[in-house]
Amino acid sequence: MLKKMLWVASLLWVPTLGMASDFEYELGTTIIAQSPNKAKALMDKSATASVDVLVDWSFGTAGTLHAYVEASTQADITANTLVAGSNMDAGTALNKKGKGRVQISELFYSYNFADDDAGPTLSAGVILLQGFADETEISNAEQTHFIAAPLVNNSSIPFPDYTPAIVLSSDDKDVAWRVMVANAYGLADNANMDYADLFKFSNGAGTPSKGLFSLAQMRLSLDDDTSIAIGAWVSTKELARHTGAGTKQGAVGSYINVDSVITESILWSGRLGYTSSKETMEVVSFASVAFNYQYNDEFTVGLGTAYHGLSNEFRNTFVAPNVGANPIVLELYASWQITDWVSVMPDIQYWRNPNNLSASAVGTVSKSAVVYGLRLQFGYIPKTHVIDES
Repeated sequence: MLKKMLWVASLLWVPTLGMASDFEYELGTTIIAQSPNKAKALMDKSATASVDVLVDWSFGTAGTLHAYVEASTQADITANTLVAGSNMDAGTALNKKGKGRVQISELFYSYNFADDDAGPTLSAGVILLQGFADETEISNAEQTHFIAAPLVNNSSIPFPDYTPAIVLSSDDKDVAWRVMVANAYGLADNANMDYADLFKFSNGAGTPSKGLFSLAQMRLSLDDDTSIAIGAWVSTKELARHTGAGTKQGAVGSYINVDSVITESILWSGRLGYTSSKETMEVVSFASVAFNYQYNDEFTVGLGTAYHGLSNEFRNTFVAPNVGANPIVLELYASWQITDWVSVMPDIQYWRNPNNLSASAVGTVSKSAVVYGLRLQFGYIPKTHVIDES
């Protein structure tokens, strides 16, 4: 599968000479090798790979068509299986058999109601909502920042996978905001993982309701160095109660994100999240902090940690020797941009109470785990299309 993906990437690597100026694309190939310090013998493969192609086709004042195509490999058991959440890039494009595939992950149209990029913009189609919400400058993409899932997004927000959505947003430099509504079941959330189910807003009679996921966020620039985002979300997805006493429809939560500059070379970001829906949600409180040190144009060091507060109802579903303690992860990486097209990043993660974020994780129960990793990247590295790069 990896050879096929690299071959597809080579076909897409074509010169832009002669192409229309309103058509842009970015291409990246990411390979992540990981080795946990426990149960390593259970792994099928030590590396995962993905290819990401991002296309923006602008039609001037008529709007822009965005497309995101990705492919990924997935072994039956990887480091991410043994230590759940240690590789956010593992298995991002899978079929219903759990095998890697090539898929169109995003396809949506954006229309700007103003003459500048900061004006109100309406986006509609199949969208990854994390590209519009819960974003931070230094911990928002596993291809460029941290690899561990809790340092990519807020674990207390039940974002659906790629899903039909409508997003209204504005990126004014002083006050940026976005409001969105989407199917609470994304592409990977459906049993068949196909596009036919993606546009169905019901699972059928006698099955849990899919529901909708809605979110509103406002980001304020406190000064030239600091910004704060405040958001709230509502999900009407029907979920099973942890106690086993039937299902419950509806969950609500809120969050705060902070981005700030310490010095010209050091940035930091923080996340806080909370939900009162303890009967159905696993993570009811969340906190993370990350630091980024830019030594020069080639070398970057990142350090981050995240804490998960589990609901008591969810803890009670665990059986001995797992006591359902709150998981904590600490990650350190050093990235070297060797050339404009090649980068390498050694990475180490320390997990306290690993696998407690998923009752179905196959990893062995332990109080701690260490995961050693190495990320290689080739070609254009995809960027989240709505983050203010300033």
